[in-house]
Amino acid sequence: MRGTINGRAVERLLRRVGVEAVTGPKGIYGELEANGFKIFPGNDVPPRGRSEDAGFNGGYTVFTYGSHNPAGIDAVQMEFGARYRQKAVLDKSARDAARAIAAFHEAYLKEPASR
Repeated sequence: MRGTINGRAVERLLRRVGVEAVTGPKGIYGELEANGFKIFPGNDVPPRGRSEDAGFNGGYTVFTYGSHNPAGIDAVQMEFGARYRQKAVLDKSARDAARAIAAFHEAYLKEPASR
């Protein structure tokens, strides 16, 4: 389940680089999908309006600290289903999620090297 309060918690990211940073192939949820995670709502649904499931569109942290708040930062919530948290696959799930987050960082958050 993706949770960005329908895009509000990542307003600065969306303004800076666009919706592809969330749902594009190199976006946070696109990278999770590429690493084997099923994303809901799917990556073909942009984060706006009422696109995200109301029960999982963001919890306390995203509501409190998301970039829709004046002093907030871009924040996302990720709910991992039971099949990704089973003991037999937990290490793989953690590695796959870390790989996705690192790829997202490289594509959208990494500061250019200084000269």
